[in-house]
Amino acid sequence: MRPNDIVNVSYVNNQDEITIMYGATVPNVLTRLVLDESGIIRRSTWHGSKWVEFWFAPKETCDNYRSAAQLSYCVTSITRTSSSAPAYRDSNPVGP
Repeated sequence: MRPNDIVNVSYVNNQDEITIMYGATVPNVLTRLVLDESGIIRRSTWHGSKWVEFWFAPKETCDNYRSAAQLSYCVTSITRTSSSAPAYRDSNPVGP
């Protein structure tokens, strides 16, 4: 069974609301969606005696909020995850 076979997703975006509703399409399947303290959201189903994760977001390190320092950008294709913005010079430096 694929993940899309067990979860029905409904998305509404209008002037009154923005909502995403998830519903199980198979009555005897337990599913859960958890947002943890680091901002990662995980979708799992109950199999036997444990939760089995089959989807999560964000997928890339750079998708996480504040994964790069202030005034920098995030690059996932190299080992280093953030770099200073090119040719950045503070117009109002702090200090002597």
